[in-house]
Amino acid sequence: MTQQRWDGGPGKTEGPPPPLRADGAKLVDELAAALESAVASAVRAAALPEPYVLHLGKGPTDRWSAWPWVEIGARAFRDTVTAIRDGEDIAVNRLYDGFDTGGAAWLDLTEFLDDSARLAWRELRAPADTETEAESERRRTIQRALEAELTRRLNATPPPDAADPFLALVSFNLLADTTPEQQRDLLPDTGAYECPWRMAADAVGPERVDAFRRSVRGHAPAPAVGDPLTDRGALAALLAARGIPEAEAAEHAAHAEVVLDLITPPPDVPVARSRLGGPALLPPGGAWPPGRTFVAGLDLAELRADGLPHDGWVLVFSRLAPGDPTAGVLVLDVAPGDEPVAAEGPTLAEHPVCARVWLRLRDPPEDMAPDIMVRYKRVRAESADLWLDRVNAPEPPDAKPGRGRRRSPTPSRLGGGHMVGGFDGEDVVLLSLQSDIALGFVTHGHRALELRIPRARAADRDWASVRALDVHNL
Repeated sequence: MTQQRWDGGPGKTEGPPPPLRADGAKLVDELAAALESAVASAVRAAALPEPYVLHLGKGPTDRWSAWPWVEIGARAFRDTVTAIRDGEDIAVNRLYDGFDTGGAAWLDLTEFLDDSARLAWRELRAPADTETEAESERRRTIQRALEAELTRRLNATPPPDAADPFLALVSFNLLADTTPEQQRDLLPDTGAYECPWRMAADAVGPERVDAFRRSVRGHAPAPAVGDPLTDRGALAALLAARGIPEAEAAEHAAHAEVVLDLITPPPDVPVARSRLGGPALLPPGGAWPPGRTFVAGLDLAELRADGLPHDGWVLVFSRLAPGDPTAGVLVLDVAPGDEPVAAEGPTLAEHPVCARVWLRLRDPPEDMAPDIMVRYKRVRAESADLWLDRVNAPEPPDAKPGRGRRRSPTPSRLGGGHMVGGFDGEDVVLLSLQSDIALGFVTHGHRALELRIPRARAADRDWASVRALDVHNL
């Protein structure tokens, strides 16, 4: 289903929202009935056998265009994903894993609402800019009543062939417009995430909710001994443990790409030549690029990343313009057999780096069987989770504290997530540089700098073909 903005009829999103009517109960009844009917139409359109869950939400977060949607999961998908993944509520939280394989579906409910229902949704969803606190509180009261009433209706009349146990969850999160303090007042002792489960328990009883949550909990066995991030045998064993046939598991593990984390060298690692920030380097006989800062010097023989040459150096410079990490990026080559020379000029903070391997599974082939694809994607996600756990792991007791995604930075150690290698379509990633206070590379809005080059151009050391991209920070 396509995502849309309403642009015609009385339900259009353009212009100021309609004022909130005095009779809030009537608005709740009107919207609950319309959304209940829309969900029934969406279930018929999805045609998934034995649906076990209906999960209603809204998005995006922009108040003017946040439309309601529904996720639907089939029982076969639930049985598969809970067998290959561990964790609470996994078959609800990971419904998107089934969108490509036919095990689950996402549908935009506005396609099943008439203009009057769309207009009623905007009336409730979009507050006026001049709304008083008393009016905002009344709106929040009506929003909570809608979520509770829709939860009651959808659980009272499950789809005709619904699986057992079945549950409908409504998490429009319409309270997101309130402050954190207001949310704590509105959702005491639970938090926003538990709110849909609590409303479901109010509608059908806690015993039924508990039974449902047991049915959607992942119970995958523990992975085989070994580190699937660094050991192809352990990665193949993990794939096999998650239901991939052994021969296919071994082949996928053998072709996993080598991505390199750039980290502060631990005490047992010899002095590293590669660096993020200074000391600055130039090619032999080279001049400093005007107006640029030295960002990185990568010894390709030391790093040995997939898709890149395994000899020579690349030296990265940038203008480091505020708000644009891609400004003036320049990549210079140091040919195999030559050595870069020390230079004087502006640099990022000095950090020698060494490489830590991540064996990252490639994108699944298009002809992969749907049931195998679900399992394969789950292992890819599990591998990414293991990688994040490694990035966020505490430093040894005798080490200075570092910075992963959750740790506080210090000038002495790099943050996590800087990488070399890995493929994106026909491109190879030369360098992915995350916003990092310790490095002195700080971007606005959690942005990152990623340098990509076509594989053939990388093999020819044609660094003029490098493209600098502004991407989301990890």
